[in-house]
Amino acid sequence: MLQVKFKVVICGEGGVGKTCLVLRFTENRFMETKSTIGVAFAIKDVQTKEQGAIRLQLWDFAGEERFRTLLGPFCIGSSGAILLYDLSSPESFKDLDAWMEIVRANTGEGDRLGRKQPIPVVLAGTKKDLCKGDARPVEKGTIDAFMNKHGITSYHEISSKTGENVETVFADLVSRMLSAST
Repeated sequence: MLQVKFKVVICGEGGVGKTCLVLRFTENRFMETKSTIGVAFAIKDVQTKEQGAIRLQLWDFAGEERFRTLLGPFCIGSSGAILLYDLSSPESFKDLDAWMEIVRANTGEGDRLGRKQPIPVVLAGTKKDLCKGDARPVEKGTIDAFMNKHGITSYHEISSKTGENVETVFADLVSRMLSAST
């Protein structure tokens, strides 16, 4: 029997691989997808040592700017967020501040539910399979500065195509959400 349910928002620019990440995590498959319109929704039950079975409600936000004004209310009640950018596209990193503003304005500290703490956020660079070696268009110092600015302490590089670190990013977020809920 499920005792804990967590709502997780997954956000970032259009084309960074949000839907591909959700498909790899929930169905263990990779498929090239079209742009999400509005919000897509998926569920996955996971087992944890601390709490047993946990249900994750995954809210996959459209990345196009025209949908951004609609997304704030969908964040309400979230327990955590995964913020994505494409490792091969420095442009996808540029608007992460705007995504953090949407998430923070509608969750955690000062949200409409009166929470005291911000929700856990994990930053992930997607499409690792497209990167050669350690070279990255977005420098580590830029990533670190962004994380410090927004109080993010967890970063992963993932590939939905190969499955690399997909389970890890969700396990990390679940661990952080469990810690924040106690």
